[in-house]
Order: sequence, then C-alpha cells, then structure tokens
Amino acid sequence: MAYFLIENKVPVDVPEHVQKCLKDFDLSETVAENRLRQDDVSQAASQISIYDFVRASQLEAQKAFLAAHGDVVMDGRDLGAYAFPGADKKLFLEARPEVRAKRRIHDLEKRGLEGDYDEILKSIINRDQRDRTRTHAPLKAAPDALIIDTSDLTIEAVFQKARAFVETK
Repeated sequence: MAYFLIENKVPVDVPEHVQKCLKDFDLSETVAENRLRQDDVSQAASQISIYDFVRASQLEAQKAFLAAHGDVVMDGRDLGAYAFPGADKKLFLEARPEVRAKRRIHDLEKRGLEGDYDEILKSIINRDQRDRTRTHAPLKAAPDALIIDTSDLTIEAVFQKARAFVETK
C-alpha cells in the first residue's frame, strides 16, 4: 500500500487522500522485495499504519489471500499479534537499531547506493517508536511467538532457530 501511494504521488500524511486510494489498491500487484524494503516505502508504511481504515483494509486483504492460498508465510510488523493471532507458528525477529542501520547500509552498498548511517539509525528509531505507540495494532510480539534477537546471529543461525521452532511446535 505504501509503495502504491508513493508511486501515485499520494501524500501519506493526508488521511482522506489515503482512504480514497484504497479502492484502487491491488494487493496482488507484484513489487520487487528490495523496493519494498527501501526507506521511503518503510517510512510511508509506518505513517499510514496509524490509520485504522488502512489496517482494516490490509487485514481484509491478508485474510482473503490466506483463504485463497492455504498455508502461507507472511512477513509484517503486526501479523502475529494482530492480523493472525491464531496462526500455528509465529516468529518475531528483532535486532538492535544500530545493527539494523548497519545492515541497511550494507544492503544499499550491495546495490551501488549510499546511505547516511546516522539518518538511517534515526529513521529506524523513529519508525519503531511510532509503530510501538500507535493506538491500533501496535508493534509487539504475540505472546506465543518465538522471539529471535538477530543482532549477533548469522542468517544461517536465525534460520536454524526458526526451523527448529517450526518443526517442534
């Protein structure tokens, strides 16, 4: 949704404009994952997630997707605690903001881009604060989720922890 709004030059800080665009949004539209992970999309997603109507619309679309496709793996900041609290298996991945900022810089460099560490760190901290304190579906781990702090782990170590959890639960 955030990507869609950015591409259509819709101001994300004007709820009426965001709500008007919901009818034109198609969740099945394919967007490259690396584009979805870019800071402008990430920040816009956080900004629009404070609107109850956005979360309600996304929840409806996510549940329809699940109904159409059966068992799925989904990635999102409120899926386990809010959207799918009854899911059989829930993981909550976290990392210290400083580590996430370094990872973002590394991802940018791999694509031949540059980023300012301090700006990225500030952006991450601000987004986390906004998401944790929003009224509707605040960012938090589901009570039955496995919380994995990835700060000091390799991708392989995170995968092994997640796999062990999924296979034993």
